[in-house]
Amino acid sequence: MRLIARLTLFIILFVNTSYKVAAPSVATDFRSFLTKFKTLQLPLTITIDLKKCVRFTKSDNQFVKSAYPNETYSYGILPDTTDSYKLIWLEPSETQMPYLGTFTKSGKFIEKVFLPVGQCGSGCGFLCNEFTRINKDLSFVSVDSITTCKCDINGPIEGTSEKYVLIKSGRVAKDGQITIGELYKKAIEKNSLTNFLVRLFHLFYLNFPFN
Repeated sequence: MRLIARLTLFIILFVNTSYKVAAPSVATDFRSFLTKFKTLQLPLTITIDLKKCVRFTKSDNQFVKSAYPNETYSYGILPDTTDSYKLIWLEPSETQMPYLGTFTKSGKFIEKVFLPVGQCGSGCGFLCNEFTRINKDLSFVSVDSITTCKCDINGPIEGTSEKYVLIKSGRVAKDGQITIGELYKKAIEKNSLTNFLVRLFHLFYLNFPFN
């Protein structure tokens, strides 16, 4: 009986010890994960330079759960961390694309959204300029200004050009909850106020002209 009692006590102590060792590991990994992110200054227009980013490790991917763990990079952390962590990281598509994810102070995942409009591409008669801007109040807007036209075997067909913008906006709450609106499409006439404002924004904030 004494032998059985000792074995039972040993098993209980072993299980309790294993549990206590495993639990802090996730917290330690999350603290290490946070060190990969530089603090961002708002307002911010996202521009991507992978030389300034840090590639994630396998351990980091337990938090972002990217389908491409070997090609995912940190971008930065939004400055309001009182109630939650608001992180931006990059995952691969045709180019590296920004995601916004939020976590509790203990590292528990809250929510994740794809920041850009995400409809840029390539092909005959298709041009686009896309940007995402995050404001001081943690609202954000993503805009894709697009020019398309019909094509034949000789290339773009004159007189078939169409210009429009796609707009997506949202906001991050202090507790990490993210609200995001429906994608909005606005046609751009050649001499319209919308066309003027889009051109102005591209020149002053992005330093390149609208198509």
